Formats: sequence, structure tokens, C-alpha cells
Amino acid sequence: MKKITYTLFVFLFVISCNKKEENQKKIAEQKKHEVDSTNAAITKHNDSILILNKKNKHQDLSGNHRFTMDTDGVSKLTGTTKFVNTGRDEYTISGEATSGKNSIKIEGTGKLISDEFLNFEGEIVQNIAGNGGKYVRKGKKTFQAKGNAQYWRLQDMVNGDGFVDYIDIHFK
Repeated sequence: MKKITYTLFVFLFVISCNKKEENQKKIAEQKKHEVDSTNAAITKHNDSILILNKKNKHQDLSGNHRFTMDTDGVSKLTGTTKFVNTGRDEYTISGEATSGKNSIKIEGTGKLISDEFLNFEGEIVQNIAGNGGKYVRKGKKTFQAKGNAQYWRLQDMVNGDGFVDYIDIHFK
């Protein structure tokens, strides 16, 4: 009789443990599903915020723009700059303008602060054959569009010889 009771007790214990394990597995699967659903919703929400943060606040400048320089005693230089969007209102800027032996090159990054201001960081190199001058402007510079101008003009206008240079990036 003891053997039968003992066997019956072990059998019931095993069955109850199996049911307990099955219930725990079901609960774990439900929790995993809830966590996965929550993570998917959070990821979707975060992705939508990232997309909004990458959109420009101002006009998109991607593409080519006319690039000019006008200096006293030197023919006007005309060329192009290329703007490549790298972030929210941020661009890599590269280009050049030439006329004969005179040239100007621009290389760096820019951030459109407003429709009026374009902040530039990089290097602008001028080669003026008549003066034998090579002028280099490095670092942070500001281009500004004043009034109804269709271009931003470099605000650091005086070159190494004391002459005024009108260096413009045309946006229209």
C-alpha cells in the first residue's frame, strides 16, 4: 500500500510540475510578446523623430550654384559650387571659379542659419596673377544675403593686399 501511495504521490507531483512549467513558459512567451510589441512601437516612434530631425528648416540647397568673385582690377571670375546635404541644413561645399590665370577655390562645410546667413567653415584660396597674390582665408566665415540679393556674400571682404573682394554664392 505504501508503494502504491508513494507511486501515486510521485506521479501527481510530476504532473503538477509539468503543468507549472507549461504555465511558466506561456507566461514568459506572453511577456516576450508584450516587450517585443512595446519595442517595435518605441522604435517606430524614434524613427519618425529621426526623420523629422533630418529635414531642413530652410530651403534645400543641394546641387550646383553659381560662384563668383569680383575684385578691383581683375576680371570677374565665374564658376560653380556644389552643395551636398549632410544633415539638417548642413552641407559640404566645394567649387571654383576661374578667368585666365586668376582663380578662386572653396572647400569646406556650411550651415544655413537662416535665409539671410550661411555659416562656412573651411578654406577659400584665391590666386590673382596680376598681383602675384595667393590669398587664403581659413576657418569660420559668414556669407550674408542682404536685402533682395540673390546671393550670399562673404563678409570677410578684404584680401591680403587690402583690396576688397566680392565673393558670392548665388542661390537663385
